[in-house]
Parts: sequence; C-alpha cells; structure tokens
Amino acid sequence: MRIALIAHAPVRGGSTDMVIQARDYFLRNGHDVQCIFGTGAASPDPRTAGSQVIATPQKQWRAHMRDYIQQVENFRPDVVFALSGKTEMDLFRFLRCVRVRHTFSLEEHEYLNIPLLLKRGRPFMEAGTANTPDALETVARITGKPTYLLPYLFPEPLNQLAEVDGARLLDAKNPIEIAFVSRFERFQKRSHWLPDIIRACEKAGANLAWHFYGDGPDLASVRNRVGNDSRVHFHGWISRETLYERLPNHDILFFCSRWEGLPVAMVEGMRCGLACVSTDIPAGIRWTLEQGGGWLYDAASPADAAAALLKAVKDRAVLLEKRREALHLARKLFNTQTAAQYYRQLEEAFGKLRFNGEVLDLDRAGKFRTVSVPTYLKRLVFRPLG
Repeated sequence: MRIALIAHAPVRGGSTDMVIQARDYFLRNGHDVQCIFGTGAASPDPRTAGSQVIATPQKQWRAHMRDYIQQVENFRPDVVFALSGKTEMDLFRFLRCVRVRHTFSLEEHEYLNIPLLLKRGRPFMEAGTANTPDALETVARITGKPTYLLPYLFPEPLNQLAEVDGARLLDAKNPIEIAFVSRFERFQKRSHWLPDIIRACEKAGANLAWHFYGDGPDLASVRNRVGNDSRVHFHGWISRETLYERLPNHDILFFCSRWEGLPVAMVEGMRCGLACVSTDIPAGIRWTLEQGGGWLYDAASPADAAAALLKAVKDRAVLLEKRREALHLARKLFNTQTAAQYYRQLEEAFGKLRFNGEVLDLDRAGKFRTVSVPTYLKRLVFRPLG
C-alpha cells in the first residue's frame, strides 16, 4: 500500500513525533511511505531528512495548494493520512484518494476551532484518528465517520525506567526540580509568562530549581528577562536520549500552554516519573490528569500558573506520591504493546476504506474557513491573542 503522511512542518515537537512513528511503523510492515510537509522549518527535526518539503510562501494560498496537491499526487498514494493542521484539512478537498485525518487537540479560539473544522471537513475525509478516547469520541460524534485510536508509541529507553526514588525530593534542603519541555513561543506555549512565574514563586519563598529544554523564537527574550539566576538553567534543544536520562532527576513537568494535543511531552514526562502541573486543556491533558499523576489549573495569567505550582510543591510527600502515580498511570495508559495493537487496526482499515467521491476544483474554491464569522469579526476588532 502507498501511504502519504502529510503534516504542517517538520518542527521538533509532538506532531512530528507522531509522523515519524507512523512512518516507521508502516515501513516496517512493508508499505511504501512518503512524508510530505506543507512548509519548511528553521530548525527541522533531523529525523525528517529525506521527506518532501513544500516551501511556497503561505500568503500565496492557491499557489501553495497547487504545489501541495502536485507533490501528493506525484506519489500516487492509496491513502493520505494527515497528522496536523488546518492547511492539511484544506488540502483534503482537492485530493482524489482515501483521506484520513488525525486530531491532536480540541482547541477553540479566534484562529482555529477544531470542532468546527471537523464539521466542515466531514465530506472530505473517510475516517479519523485521535490520541485519546475523549478526543476520538468528539471526532466520531461530529464526523460520523469510522474512527481509530492511535496512542503514542514509547521509545524503548522509556520502557526501562525503574521506580521513582524519593530520597532527594524528601530532603527539604534540596530544591524541587521543575522541568519545562517546549518550544519557546508566545501564542500557544505562552513562554513569555515564565519570568513572571519564576519571580512569583521566588517571592513566595519556594525552594525551586528550573530547567528549560527547547528552543524557539521567544527563547532569547525569556533568557534576557530572567537574567543571571543560578536556579534557572536553559539547556536548549537536546536529543531525546539525553532528555530521557535527565527527566527522572526532576520532579514536576510544567505547562502554561493555551492549548496542547496529547501532548507527547506530558506522556514522556510521566513515563519518566514526573508529576504534571498543567493548564486544564480538553483532550489529552484533561483526560489523563483527571485520572491522577498531577494537577490541572485554569490559567488566565502568570499568577494563576505560579499559584498552581506553589500548591503542587507545598507538601513534598504528596508530590512524591503524585510522581509515582504518574509513572504507573503512564505505564497503564500509554504502552508500546497497546499502541502497536491500535496501529494494526488502523493498517487493516486503510485497506478497506474507499474514496467517497467528494472533491472540489481548486480554481473555483475559496480558502477553508476554520472559525465562525462572528469569531472572525471579533478577531479583527480586538487585539489578537498574545
């Protein structure tokens, strides 16, 4: 079977992780696979080497779509499996092959409304997948299409981790170690909140050490605002193998994102025995942390995020239990054997799905609208998210 995996950009992150694991699974099982990305990246994930990259400027929408369509059709796929992006759902409307979309998140804001996107894209997809049951339920309800669970596959090093050792954490002289694993950018990750969160926790007298893993456009600004603080460590982007060695030495994985998908970083952090403190985000994060392993909070400001962290570090014994709970929960919910089983089900489905005949003419079609008209008008009037 010829399978085209399409995604927005080959950036380092959860979407690309899913693309790579899907590619490797289907290649191992004898399929002809091509990864095609809708745009380039300043620092692409090295694992995407050899993939096609479409670099047409985004502002030239019709030209970009034409190039994108041509690259997909040149491969002559039996199935196109889109793993991210509104652009990829846009593309679905013009392809004459089986189209399956993976839904990472359920965010709703003035730039993207996933439930609305799924509803409008319903005629142009044959099936849907998602990382967690709650997201999959939403996809099934909105689209009425066959749906398939596709959880994250753990890399082998994570399957060797021993139990959480609490000796360091329970010694009050040692700082509680906070890890932030993410791109540094303002819109989704809200990394510009971090200096204010650090200052608020220090003002409250919390004995914390901060470890930031990742790069991105906002990194220089965050470092400059933090200044020279011996308790704050910027590690930059490091290999996953090195990250898996370091994470078990930390205590909390922290998120202040506006939205997330699964996210992969949370799964990996929990599998390394870290408790999670995260904004209350529908889909993967809420579904997982409501079962244990961390704390959810409503984030309207950096002060809310700092308050959530201070609550988490108040009692070291409780935090240790949360760490152990996170490790066992991740082993149960996200394990390689279960994920491989779901991949086999999806692979079998690919061979049975049939193209439903819905296709538009690019020259007559307009750009895919991903928010309602009132939301779009509100965006024009009010200041964009920041």
